[in-house]
Amino acid sequence: MQSRVAKPEGLPSGEALLLDYAERLAKYLPGRRAVHIHLSQLQPVNRREHHLRMASSAFDALVRRAQGQNFRLGNGDIVVVVKDVTVSEIDDIVLRLRFMFGDDPLVHVPDDSNEKIKFCDWYDLELQYPAFLAKAQSLSRAAQARKEAERNAVVAAPVQAKTPLDPLRLSKLEPVAATADLKPLLRRRVLAELPTGSAVKPVATELMVSLEALAQRAAPDVDLRANRHLLGYLHGMFERRLLATVPEVDGNVPLSTWISFSLRTLMLPDFVAVDDKLRVATRKPMVAQIHWEDALRDVSGFLFVRDFLRVRNWQVALAGLSAANYAMVDHGTLEPDFLKLEWDASAADPTPSRRRAAFLDALDRAPPGSVVLCDCTGPEAIAFGRSVRITLFQGRAVDALLQSKATAA
Repeated sequence: MQSRVAKPEGLPSGEALLLDYAERLAKYLPGRRAVHIHLSQLQPVNRREHHLRMASSAFDALVRRAQGQNFRLGNGDIVVVVKDVTVSEIDDIVLRLRFMFGDDPLVHVPDDSNEKIKFCDWYDLELQYPAFLAKAQSLSRAAQARKEAERNAVVAAPVQAKTPLDPLRLSKLEPVAATADLKPLLRRRVLAELPTGSAVKPVATELMVSLEALAQRAAPDVDLRANRHLLGYLHGMFERRLLATVPEVDGNVPLSTWISFSLRTLMLPDFVAVDDKLRVATRKPMVAQIHWEDALRDVSGFLFVRDFLRVRNWQVALAGLSAANYAMVDHGTLEPDFLKLEWDASAADPTPSRRRAAFLDALDRAPPGSVVLCDCTGPEAIAFGRSVRITLFQGRAVDALLQSKATAA
């Protein structure tokens, strides 16, 4: 067995665990295979956090069944090791990932090619253990190099750079978030109808807590969005407070209001009490936005909440959808009233691919008027939406059109 590479203190957990596992694996090689998927080599638009998370979770069932291990590396790559599993069983999942990233040039490089960069490398560990161990050691060294580069970048960073949110800073921010007057932190963003050939028409507003306003008041030197998990916790802290505020701030607003809630919040007894108060002031329809990942984690819970809300004159929007995942979510089972599709330039990429064809086909099957294209930053987003029969839009480009309309009036 080759000599061990020293594990530097603080090595990212994915590489540390992989190297330790590879070194201990020497006595247990029979029947084991590994695949290293180079997600770090995908184009940036395909390398977002939700893409990497979905790709990693695709192996979960196989890993549980086959005495396996799944390592997410610091650069975004995945290394999966399983026992007594055929190549075709692993390749079925790899093919699904190739379909998911179908418009990326990387997925079209054959695994057996001589190209230096390809979608994945395969290892029969009984025959190729030395190569696998060398790869784990190489990944370890690369992770340490990244860590050193990040440390140097922090040292060289300008003094005015914001400090990332961490558990200690969050603990100091929690009392402020729990007691601050919520009303000055509330913001509304318009959802508008933009039929081809017609003027922009506001149809609803989204009510949200502005974390930027909170940061300006309580933590101007902290980047609240630096840690996705802590940001999610912070959003969760505000959910119940926002819910309690709705009757007071929304009863006299004529347009339908959209609010993001987790399934857990919508199942609380508090929700019924708050909605009863709201209905004293208005009978207008309300829309609860539920993130698609929250819905898929508990499909039966989502279906129950969806039907319960409809009885109380609420509708449900499935939020967080993108060109990458839109076709993968079973809209026919979930049957939301609305689908919120986040705009990014990849949605309008004209390059033919299986993934794009599946995305456009699923979009075409959506009921008319049910898709909202949000995060519209410019006219190209609106042009794309209109080209696929979307009529509802949200974002800075919509705000600009409404401002122009108001100025003209």
